[in-house]
Amino acid sequence: MFSIAKKELPHLVLLDVMMPGLDGIEVCRELRSVPGLNDVVIAFLTARSEDYSHIAGFDAGADDYINKPIKPRVLISRIKALLRRYPTGKEGESVIDVGGLKIDRESYLVI
Repeated sequence: MFSIAKKELPHLVLLDVMMPGLDGIEVCRELRSVPGLNDVVIAFLTARSEDYSHIAGFDAGADDYINKPIKPRVLISRIKALLRRYPTGKEGESVIDVGGLKIDRESYLVI
């Protein structure tokens, strides 16, 4: 699982506290310790609503803790809010050049 995350470099990881093998809390800790993945947005989406589960999730490095059940549109809004905080790149990387096609992400232009 960690090899896939290292290869794909996700912007967001959704975890459940109750997962087979490693629990989500341990996976969160491991992700935070991997160079290159320590800035990924991590959110728990789980039915565990006890205070100690919330605290354990945040102590492990989670950015958010979302309780199930949740309405799909509310979940999408929360994910969008989390991703707004995700660093989109370093200074000067607002323009992407792909085979002569230039995409300016700041001014929303494609040339």
